[in-house]
Amino acid sequence: MVALMLTPSDVPGGTYSTTQAGIVNTTGCSQVDMMLGYATSYEETTQNTTVIIEAGDVEFTQTMILNLIDSHSQRRIHDIDALIHSCDGQTLTPPHTAMQNASGLSESFTLTPADELPEGVTGYTSTVTAGDGAQRTFQRIYVPVKDKEGKTGLIALTTATAGSQPASLTPLDLLDTAVQRANVTIDHAALAVPYPEVPVYQPTTSQPSAEPAEPSAP
Repeated sequence: MVALMLTPSDVPGGTYSTTQAGIVNTTGCSQVDMMLGYATSYEETTQNTTVIIEAGDVEFTQTMILNLIDSHSQRRIHDIDALIHSCDGQTLTPPHTAMQNASGLSESFTLTPADELPEGVTGYTSTVTAGDGAQRTFQRIYVPVKDKEGKTGLIALTTATAGSQPASLTPLDLLDTAVQRANVTIDHAALAVPYPEVPVYQPTTSQPSAEPAEPSAP
């Protein structure tokens, strides 16, 4: 997977990178990251992987999973999008990984308007504030993709920087390069058509007619 992901040379000012399994949790809207974390792949070589790239005062991360196991077409991106909307405007309690070695953390969470993103992509901005007033701002987008065989995947791109404003480098700035490196295309229709809902129980709408009663004996 790492061979299909961004490198420091792809990121302006990028110096070095590290990798890990799974996504880096940064938000108190925790189910958003959990949704991607729960996603798995049919093949070990396309498992959920994160590259973390240091670029001056910006930390850039790319999380990618290809050949996604999904019970319904594009259910993951729909669920992620719904969760982001449910957290919009809320004050949350972020994980300690958002600002390590800080305490008293709180988070202001805002979804990114759809008209500021490519069709099919969803995302958010969040600012984490520590008890001593220090702040760190994140921008993250989730991108549904398909490979040449039509298999689905997800890419999450994130920037993080100190202060109350997002980094000048945005996830969108590196989206085209990330897509090209992974040899996939953005699935712009992923959010356009809802995934099929399968009812757990379908009630019966008609009842069989009763059998005529046997005539009684005289």
